[in-house]
Amino acid sequence: MLIFLFCCCRYLSNAQDVNMYALADKKENLVLVKEKASAHYSFNKGSSTQSYPFSMMGSVALLRQTYLDAQWYKSNPTAEGVNLSLKAFNEEQGLPQIFEGGDKWTDLRGDRIGKEFGVQYIIKGGNNEYQRIKEIADTKASFILPLDFPQAMDVEDPNDTRFISLSDMKHWELAPTNPGAFEKAGITFCLTASDLRDPKQFLTSLRKC
Repeated sequence: MLIFLFCCCRYLSNAQDVNMYALADKKENLVLVKEKASAHYSFNKGSSTQSYPFSMMGSVALLRQTYLDAQWYKSNPTAEGVNLSLKAFNEEQGLPQIFEGGDKWTDLRGDRIGKEFGVQYIIKGGNNEYQRIKEIADTKASFILPLDFPQAMDVEDPNDTRFISLSDMKHWELAPTNPGAFEKAGITFCLTASDLRDPKQFLTSLRKC
């Protein structure tokens, strides 16, 4: 069964809450299906204008620190007063928790953080998880897979082909097999059109798989 996800996100640094909308051609407030449908996390800052974090290490540290601070805040230390950010974070832990990885290594890093704090993420992957499918299966996570596969390289000019690596060409060839690798490994997944340059190409990309 294929489940298609259509969400409108509001970015909050590493975390975001998500409302779910229908795709009717009307104003958003008229097609709202569910408020706070899920909680989303990422190592990307989204629309934040802060300079920190500016590295992968900083993003990992910030997300871990947020979990630690939220656990501390549950004890509600009255001397510290109210922290609206940590209060909202704790309230959203009962929602489905989705981590946007987009790459095999980022998927695994995110899952490791979730496991550290007793959270099983639903992971939005990329198109190269087939390269580490055993480790991906070991996460026991469900995945959301995009169908935005690499574009074909221009190899007409021999001078240009010198700069195209064999690994890039193999990935171009094998990226469409990514959902098939999940199916063979018995990993629960669904597909999304979210990263396609043109959403109308969804079925074309699916047939390529």
